[in-house]
Amino acid sequence: MPHVETMVNTIDTETFTPPPIPGDVGPRLTFIGTTHVDANRDGIRWFMEAIYPLVRAEEPGVEVDIVGGMPPADIRAFDALPGVRVTGQVKDVRDYMATARALIVPLRSGGGTRLKILEGLSFGVPTISTSIGAEGLDLVPGEHLMIGDDPRSFADAVLTVLHDAALRDRLRTAGRRFVEEHYDWRVVQGRLEDVVRAALASRALS
Repeated sequence: MPHVETMVNTIDTETFTPPPIPGDVGPRLTFIGTTHVDANRDGIRWFMEAIYPLVRAEEPGVEVDIVGGMPPADIRAFDALPGVRVTGQVKDVRDYMATARALIVPLRSGGGTRLKILEGLSFGVPTISTSIGAEGLDLVPGEHLMIGDDPRSFADAVLTVLHDAALRDRLRTAGRRFVEEHYDWRVVQGRLEDVVRAALASRALS
């Protein structure tokens, strides 16, 4: 039976290095993802219809950027709501991460690991996700990010992050460190090289 090794998805943490001075412009949330994909589309609708009203009731100044290419009509319609901006395709998502107080990942379905979470954490953006959204990343809720799996708990996590600067600092630091240690391509490259060397050595001996 062949020996199988798996490698995690990786990102370039140098590209997603936090700005030297956070660009916090107030209680702004950002969603980043291809908005016509079913899982993202469902997550945006769930957030805007079930969670955003709860957040706005307690934080009337909250703003939301929905960032991603090819938004369908039902997603574009959210641009008419107070404080909401649907951008469509953008040149550089880091421009929107830089002004966000938090990244939201309200996904209820889908597979694979969420590179958007790794990029956001690497960039120092406190992140709120569902358990499904953060599936497979070995992140610790309350340490690296916040988790909410129903509208009230997700809204509460958003409000806590928006209002607690000390928590944002802790999440920012822990999230960045975690990605550097486990998901930077340079770290995983070393592991891949070790696996390839071991495979070649084993083959030479067989």
